[in-house]
Amino acid sequence: LNLEILTGKVRSNTKRDSMEQKQYNFEEYSEDELSKIILHRIFDELETKRHDKLPSNSTIVAMLRSVGWEKKVRVGDHCNHSIDGLLEKVGVCVYMGHSQAAFVKILAMQSLYEDDLINECYLITQTEKTAELRHKLVNPSARSGTNGNRITFTDLINGMSYYHRFITVPITIIGLDLTV
Repeated sequence: LNLEILTGKVRSNTKRDSMEQKQYNFEEYSEDELSKIILHRIFDELETKRHDKLPSNSTIVAMLRSVGWEKKVRVGDHCNHSIDGLLEKVGVCVYMGHSQAAFVKILAMQSLYEDDLINECYLITQTEKTAELRHKLVNPSARSGTNGNRITFTDLINGMSYYHRFITVPITIIGLDLTV
């Protein structure tokens, strides 16, 4: 990693205040500052850039891999659940698909935390506005205000308002606001 580049100014010159973020379970754990800086640089780049098409899960995962997050980490030998990467015990997962399936990602994070493979994790998803745009691009005849049952930051926060009682992994949920 080129730390001189990565630890530079976190915010770009373009005003950006649309990313949504909420943290859970950091009462007894301080987040990894270098991971936070690296991730926020990627988020800045994603949100300030106009895209030809909305970045997919795999596009964002490739960006994470390019700055050091290792390959997928599976929950166990006989389970297909996984997170997208690991860097210094900081897990990441990018998910913008079906709204209910996103909660399986949280279970994978919790399991890896219980197994002491991660200390904290980031779940990167999309804002409601981005989910609606993604749906409209895939289905041009979609009604305004619909998202095709894609996960949103708001869905995750609403779920965690209940699940935080037994999900103990320190988790930062990010909602990216992307445009084309």
